Amino acid sequence: MFDQLTVNGSIQIDFVAGEIHHLESGRVYRIGTNESELLKYLCLHPHQTLTRQQLIEKVWRSKGIVVEDGSLMQTISLCRKALEDNDGRIIVTERGQGYRFTGDTQTSTEITKKPIELGKGSQTLSLNFILGLVTIFAVSSVSAYFVFSGKQQPLQSTIETSAFSLCTLSTDELAYTTLSNVTSYRLGDKQIIIDEQGRSVTFPVGSEEVICE
Repeated sequence: MFDQLTVNGSIQIDFVAGEIHHLESGRVYRIGTNESELLKYLCLHPHQTLTRQQLIEKVWRSKGIVVEDGSLMQTISLCRKALEDNDGRIIVTERGQGYRFTGDTQTSTEITKKPIELGKGSQTLSLNFILGLVTIFAVSSVSAYFVFSGKQQPLQSTIETSAFSLCTLSTDELAYTTLSNVTSYRLGDKQIIIDEQGRSVTFPVGSEEVICE
């Protein structure tokens, strides 16, 4: 099993150290265990569409951790940020199916760049924010959605709220794919939607898998 890979000749992934090195710019991103395991599994199956259920089973359920689709969406978002894959060309979203890794990979044996810390935008939400949402909206499951890499970020932004009559989810993992009379709460690059029945989903802002109108 490989410990390091080079992607597209310019990105080195060190799965042991949990670091992604961009050789041309010198930037280095730190990633958590979930992101590392997800990337390794995607790299082991290049150019194959892997279902959400496959990825969740590999990264979480194989360790006895039960999560919903929002956890996968957030972890994918963190991986893309570390790969600087803002347009989703390395990790491609296959709507209604899953994800496909399109990078050209080769094994790598040495990384010499000095690591720097990943910017605040890649950190997870703070525990205070999680508890605040639980208290305000009485949604006991919210906290499970926001825990991914174990890191925390200070609460620095104002929560933005908005309302939608309908939100549609492109997922195979949830028992529901539509939410009606939805209230949306946004903090930075994270967003949570809650419908009239109290059902909730959290996801990165701008996700193509959640459409609200």
